[in-house]
Amino acid sequence: MKMKRLIILILTMLVIITCDIDNSKDKKPDPIINPGDTPDNPITRIENCQLTTVAWAELLNEIKAEGKYVALDLSACTRGNQTSGGGLWSNGIFNTDPYLGDNLYGHKGKAKIVSLILPETATGFPEPRITGESMGLPLYESFFGSFSALKEITGINIIAIERDTFNNLGTLYSPDDGHIIWDRGILTRINFPNVITIGENAFNSCYNLNYANIPKVQIIKDQAFCYCNLQNLYIPDIRFIGTQALLFRINSRLVVEFIFGEVAPKMDFAVLGLPSHAVSRSITVKVPLGATGYGEMPNDYIGGDFSKNWGNAFRGMGWNPDKANMTISGTNRYDTNGFGTIDYIMTGITLRIEYIP
Repeated sequence: MKMKRLIILILTMLVIITCDIDNSKDKKPDPIINPGDTPDNPITRIENCQLTTVAWAELLNEIKAEGKYVALDLSACTRGNQTSGGGLWSNGIFNTDPYLGDNLYGHKGKAKIVSLILPETATGFPEPRITGESMGLPLYESFFGSFSALKEITGINIIAIERDTFNNLGTLYSPDDGHIIWDRGILTRINFPNVITIGENAFNSCYNLNYANIPKVQIIKDQAFCYCNLQNLYIPDIRFIGTQALLFRINSRLVVEFIFGEVAPKMDFAVLGLPSHAVSRSITVKVPLGATGYGEMPNDYIGGDFSKNWGNAFRGMGWNPDKANMTISGTNRYDTNGFGTIDYIMTGITLRIEYIP
């Protein structure tokens, strides 16, 4: 009996070993992932050249040919002598040249750049060209339209960001089933510590953008950060905010904090979006103790009232003395003091203006 059990045990072990060997033959080895194979593990590439049009084209072609994702550092690059085409112009304008490649937004070298540090001598971007129209309105080119893998960009001496420069660099998922609705990029972080002006639609539909270092910005124009995912914004020098400039991504988090400066900024109507965009959420605006223009309501919540004050202006009514008594499209949207109408107040927004030392 003992011998029979031993034989059965040995046969069983042989079957198990045989199965393991067969499985090991069928099992494919894990793929080897080398640096640069994925956007999460890019190769660092540091350039130190005069960034002429020719040099910029050669650099992109090399990145395309190598087929690796890169973290591209151009900080040491100097200006070229040109005032058109791609590269760094003699006046400090950095031009990606959206037409460089097989077709508009088609250069695959740009699509391999995961992070980009602009030259320290770069101060701005070109004014975009009109590429067509939609519903009677002009469509502008996006200079970074081909940078579909770009997650982070830094420009330490950029002073102005023109309209539509980074427009549409986002990926949007359906809140219902998670399928991709829009997929043109994944810009997540921007670092422009000296930028003063941000133009219309500059980051419109950058759905993944959740961090912006823009501490010196004074002017944010219409729809500049429309449909982004910013939760905290430190802009103590802000002087003006345009229509729908801070319209939230619909399924973004419901708690938002802004830090403004000593003087309350002017703003057009519907800064946070139209009432049709309403989502119940709480917003805190922190300002220095002794700041002016924000009203007589330290640490108070603004919710249901419709009085003409800065808080309700921020909730959508608008306050822009430069447009006092101005009539737009047949509707008087600003009174003699520059306040707009209550029609644009986002009733789902609960606003707290908090005075801090």
